[in-house]
Amino acid sequence: MATPVARAHYQERNQALARATVEVLADRDGFTMPEVAVSETPPARYERFASGGRRLVLDGAHNPQKVAALVDALGADGVNSAAAMVTLLQAPDTKLAATLSLLAPVVTHLIVPDYELGDGDKVKRSFPAEVVVEQARALGISAEVVRGPEEGLALLLARPECDLVVTGSLYLASLVRPLVLSAWGLAVVTF
Repeated sequence: MATPVARAHYQERNQALARATVEVLADRDGFTMPEVAVSETPPARYERFASGGRRLVLDGAHNPQKVAALVDALGADGVNSAAAMVTLLQAPDTKLAATLSLLAPVVTHLIVPDYELGDGDKVKRSFPAEVVVEQARALGISAEVVRGPEEGLALLLARPECDLVVTGSLYLASLVRPLVLSAWGLAVVTF
């Protein structure tokens, strides 16, 4: 069973903002402020796993602001060097470049999958993995393309680094999280 964990400091800010918003609405609309205790980390929001002396962080950070908060939280946890599986939804190239440059000081090796979710007008596609790898290598990051998230996670778990990160998209996180739970069980931890 998953155990409650301490949240990253940006999650504390998010919770405080949400609470303040509900307080304003309660005052404006005349309802009683509900008392809600949040004891668990939301899935894929700086969700931490540990197994065999290794640590994995699953975080759906998907833009430069959120990746900066992720890198800050990793540093606060003593993670200064990690292998990572990363990709983003297709977006302006400036978003990709900014995100990768924020990850560059922390990432020792980057695994980049392609993925597609949904159908019709609701399809969500990742940046082409080759584009992500090319930009990562331009920043001096060792990087490789994989066919999909399942292959990517297998390669990530086979890496020698003790610290591992999966980030860049909540869509990617939704594909990887069940695989992590299957591989590592419900080993959600604080580290």
